[in-house]
Amino acid sequence: MREELKPYWGFENPRLKEYKDLSLDAKHLYSHYSDRLYGNCGVRHVKEQLKIALEDSIVFDIGCGTGLSITGLEAAPKTRALIGVDLVAKDSYRRIEKTDVIKVRSDMLQFLARIYPDSGNFVFNGIDFLQGDYLNTVVREVERSTKQGGIVFGVGSEPLVSELERNSSFVDLDPQTKQRQLIEKWRKGDEERIPENLELDFFLFRKEEAN
Repeated sequence: MREELKPYWGFENPRLKEYKDLSLDAKHLYSHYSDRLYGNCGVRHVKEQLKIALEDSIVFDIGCGTGLSITGLEAAPKTRALIGVDLVAKDSYRRIEKTDVIKVRSDMLQFLARIYPDSGNFVFNGIDFLQGDYLNTVVREVERSTKQGGIVFGVGSEPLVSELERNSSFVDLDPQTKQRQLIEKWRKGDEERIPENLELDFFLFRKEEAN
């Protein structure tokens, strides 16, 4: 299975030893809220952003649990690879049409450290317990490995979201405000239908294009 990972993973990160020590000391918990993702990804402006960013691209599902929450997304069949990592995941590989679908059992920071620079997009679902140096290092590695114009999205994960809001490399696409506006229109009868499982803690950031 590691052979199938080679096109997407294998960066020789000079900080890897430091990260191993940090991972051993960190107390963190992964969780998985796949059912909370789909409603938000059905909202028009979110679907548009996903289509632009994910087509023929790589998506890393960080803290995927035992499954991959992103395989059910409308944009998923057009991606080059869907790669999930979690401490409870089982290593596996399969090919769905033209997409490599890979799951890896690993600490998230250890995995992030080996992703090639500027190479993909990220989804975090309910990763709510990152803190301190471990959190800051995860954000640094996400910044390094998100492609220019790529996106970081998901639900919950408040500590991560707070750090991304302060990071000048990322633009908050502000889906929460738009979702609240959609709900208000629905309540007033201006919208015929509102997607199921719409969550106000959904987030969506885009990495700025290099000048």
